[in-house]
Amino acid sequence: QRYGQQSKSGARRAGFVGIALGIVTAIIYLSVVAIAREQVVSIFLRPETAMDVEIFNLAVTFLLVVVFLQVFNEIETTALAALRGIKDTRVPLFVGIFNYWFVGVGSACLLAFHFNLAGIGLLIGYYLSLIMSSIFMPIRFYIQSGKLAFAGVEEQESMADEMVNEMAAIETAVVEEA
Repeated sequence: QRYGQQSKSGARRAGFVGIALGIVTAIIYLSVVAIAREQVVSIFLRPETAMDVEIFNLAVTFLLVVVFLQVFNEIETTALAALRGIKDTRVPLFVGIFNYWFVGVGSACLLAFHFNLAGIGLLIGYYLSLIMSSIFMPIRFYIQSGKLAFAGVEEQESMADEMVNEMAAIETAVVEEA
């Protein structure tokens, strides 16, 4: 909305407020999930055998990892939305492709299979790509929103004066014809 109003500072402020609100909301929600992770997992799993207990404990561990991951996901998602708001989509697309396919998949496979970290290695690999994106996207927004260029106030006022003069000329022509 602020971009459409050609307000550089407004667009910048709206983007950063959106990012901050997303982070705060995510931290509040995810804190509850992190504190009650065993209760969350118990909705889906009921440990009755030794194998069930092992799976339950693994799920609790994964949930804690995923909760932490979601904070970075929120930073990236809200920064991407802010970038879309200022019509910057091409570079974030290529950064996303590089981060997720090369950094994420590459490091996940390396950690999971070469270093035998299994599922945790896959999550860490995904983490690396997400953390890189969550660092890059807000920086990109900061840089790009600082470069926004709209018509200056004087130029806007002169355009408005020209429109008023044109409307007056049209009105005069219509009155003269009548």
